[in-house]
Amino acid sequence: MWFPVAVVAGVTVILIFMAIVCLLFCRKRLDARAEEEHRAQQLDPEKLLYPAVDPTNTMSASMIQPDAGRVYTITGLPPKARKWKGSQLSLSDRRGSKASLVLDLRSSSTELGTSSSAPSILESPTEEKLASKSRPLTCSELEDCVNNSKQLYAEFWEMPMNHPPPEERLPGSSYRNRYPFILPNARTRVNLPDIPGDPLSIYINANFLKGYEGRKRAYIATQGPLSCTAKDFWRMIWHHHCPIIVMITKLKERNETKCERYWPDPTFRMQEKYGDIVVTFDSAIGRDGYQITSLYISHSQSLEAPRRIYHYWYTAWPDHGVPDSPRQLLRLVEEVHIAQERDDVKEGPVVVHCSAGVGRTGCFIAASIGIEQIKREELIDILKIVCLMRIDRGGMVETEMQYELVYHTLHHYWTTRTGSDDDTRDIALEAIFDE
Repeated sequence: MWFPVAVVAGVTVILIFMAIVCLLFCRKRLDARAEEEHRAQQLDPEKLLYPAVDPTNTMSASMIQPDAGRVYTITGLPPKARKWKGSQLSLSDRRGSKASLVLDLRSSSTELGTSSSAPSILESPTEEKLASKSRPLTCSELEDCVNNSKQLYAEFWEMPMNHPPPEERLPGSSYRNRYPFILPNARTRVNLPDIPGDPLSIYINANFLKGYEGRKRAYIATQGPLSCTAKDFWRMIWHHHCPIIVMITKLKERNETKCERYWPDPTFRMQEKYGDIVVTFDSAIGRDGYQITSLYISHSQSLEAPRRIYHYWYTAWPDHGVPDSPRQLLRLVEEVHIAQERDDVKEGPVVVHCSAGVGRTGCFIAASIGIEQIKREELIDILKIVCLMRIDRGGMVETEMQYELVYHTLHHYWTTRTGSDDDTRDIALEAIFDE
């Protein structure tokens, strides 16, 4: 009578034993595969490996550009075709392939000329890759590009992001970074004056970026201030004599805080103190999609006269994706250029930030540099502009849709030579710039 029970028990033990053997075998296979991939990465660290992509899937809108040596899973829904109102162009977003894609970052499609904008010191093969990229375009060639989304996306994907690895994070600075993987590149990081007893007082998540023709410290790209970094933000403005701030984010988007308010709200009070920096509201003027606020800042420990700061707050950028038309962004860029040319605006880096300080921030700076290049050379090299920006701060112009927006913005500028049809714009501008 115990024989059937013994048989069942024996079969159960055998099945359990076989299951354990299978699990051990599978684990051994996975470990061997991981070791093989690790060895391959050590032998050739500059290759990007992509898994097979279902054509019905596509990237998420945030942080889609891969870094060297990582394998990325690609999910999401394909974007709808975009219709750019500024240039009356209908664009199709085409992404995905059933074949695996391997991009060798050591190869280069173009060679960089002897422009003074090329960085003098390159720290890695990734930076060498970025410095080698160049594609100068005439106006007609630029028009061909904006009609070819597939080509623009391929060009975007050939550029490494150049984010610094997490191990380069300054010890103890994690709580001062809005996003853990958006870190400032060490060589161009903005330093603040040292405060005795506070080893982190020199740190802020911000980088200096070169401008047109390699002009040093033309811009500061930074994250949107946190509640704990607002005083550091204003110390940066004061110490580096920054006359203009460009903000390209709402305070909240989809109930998620993107940036703390770091200047006085005149509805409640006209003046706020951030550490040793006192910020006073002066006046404000509205524009289509953005607002210009005049502020005065002073240092409580200094006898220096208050300085005037112009704050441009672009609120029309949608919560996800990019604007349907480049016109408002172009108007904003041109108005900042007008402000920089005024005699009463001191020279100093233009501070640009969104939430992370890479995506929308990159679009503004790329458009600003591109307009100067078109004016001076009657040529535009957007690929080179973005690549050199990424050497200074990793991840600038974060998505291919943003990259496409830069192309459309500069194409619209070149074909119209103005971002505004409002002839009274300069007259209205005087209202805020007059003393």
